[in-house]
Amino acid sequence: SYQKTILYSFCVLLVLLLLPNIAPADWAPAAFLNRLTTNGLLIAYIGFYLLLNFKEGINIKAIMSRSVAWPAIFLVISVLKITAAFSSTGVTHWLGELCKPLLQGYSEYALIFIVVVITTIATQLTNNTAVAATFAPIAYSLALANGSMDPQSILTCLTLTCTLGIATPAATAASAVLHGDTEWVRARMIFRYALPYWVFNIVMGTLITYNLCRIML
Repeated sequence: SYQKTILYSFCVLLVLLLLPNIAPADWAPAAFLNRLTTNGLLIAYIGFYLLLNFKEGINIKAIMSRSVAWPAIFLVISVLKITAAFSSTGVTHWLGELCKPLLQGYSEYALIFIVVVITTIATQLTNNTAVAATFAPIAYSLALANGSMDPQSILTCLTLTCTLGIATPAATAASAVLHGDTEWVRARMIFRYALPYWVFNIVMGTLITYNLCRIML
């Protein structure tokens, strides 16, 4: 049946994706797959199925016209371009420098709370990786200047906080998909669940995550 064909071909795809990483680099098939790259292999895999015409299953035209969330895909593309522009034009760096003088002179837990809150807000507006890369050096230097804080622990809290970006499409690619597929999820619903989620994680990061990291790291 076509299900078995798809299952077996998917297993072959996984092997081909892993082969360049585990096989000797000078082995001809591994070298060819390295030159092909992961994207090229996936395109070839999709192209192979476009040539097939299964009597069972959903027609490829029906999938492309009705089942693919095209608005979400185009939203992800535009968001990636916008966040790249934020980084290249220095907006992300400017946000970090703007917050740096505001975070000096606070007690240990007050500083953790402020860092977590600011990071939570910033990661809603721009790419979470860019936020982590920008605020990590600032948080690290502030922890060293404070004297009583553990830099590794506050960096762990900051990194985990950067995963909370779901309020806007610019936060993460997954968030862009979430906002783009309005057939299933409405923006009002996202904010309704995001707000208590942020509050819970801010409290957890300040009171529990930081102390656990100090014990474990």
